[in-house]
This record gives sequence, structure tokens and C-alpha cells, in this order.
Amino acid sequence: MDKFALLFFKNYLTSQNKKESISPVDVLLMFHKGNFDVAMLLEEWEETENDESLLHFSKFLSAVGMTMGGELKATHFFFDEQFSQQISQWLSSNKVKKVFKEKIEQTIMEPGEIFTASDLEELSWKYELIR
Repeated sequence: MDKFALLFFKNYLTSQNKKESISPVDVLLMFHKGNFDVAMLLEEWEETENDESLLHFSKFLSAVGMTMGGELKATHFFFDEQFSQQISQWLSSNKVKKVFKEKIEQTIMEPGEIFTASDLEELSWKYELIR
């Protein structure tokens, strides 16, 4: 079943529809509630090299209530404590910060066609959040 979750998530990370009703939070929460290996999905996200996955990352940061105080803390109405802690630890890890900061820097320097001026502004703000 984890193979299905991984294939589903890989496909999701390549989707571009900015008006989709399913958010990255929805997808990850669905698999968490189904007792799938969410860590595997998060690792896949780190390794995915496309513009769409970066837009999803930006959308994800907007959807989870982030509090800063030296560490990023993800909060969401539907997150249980375990999932909130898992996402917070993932977002706060030096590896994840480095990976996504580099992706954001590259995108701001050489934006792909799918990025609007608003997307780039949002990414700039997200860059500051994860620094």
C-alpha cells in the first residue's frame, strides 16, 4: 500500500492546477490518517525537482499555521499531536531548509513559465520563513 501512496504523491507533485481543491495538507493528512508512511512521502518531496512541487510546498506552508521561535511549528485544525510534530520536525530540519531554500533561490533567479509575479512574491516570503 505504501507503493500506492508514493505513486499517488509523486503524481500529485507534478500536477500544476493552481485551483485544485485538494491541497498538499489534504494529501499528506489523508495518508497519515490511513497509517501510511508519511516520512517516505516527505522524502520524495525533497527529491522532486520540478516547479509544481515547489508551488505545492509554498501552498503547504500557507496552509499550516506556522509559528516561529527558533523552530518552525506546524499547526492545523485536523493535525493530531503526532502528525504536527512530524511535520514540524521535517520543516525544521536543516536538510529540508537547505533543499527548499536552494529550490526557491533557483526559481527566483530563473523562474519557470508557471510562476506568476504573485507566486514569486510568495516564494520570497517563504524563503524568509524557512531561513
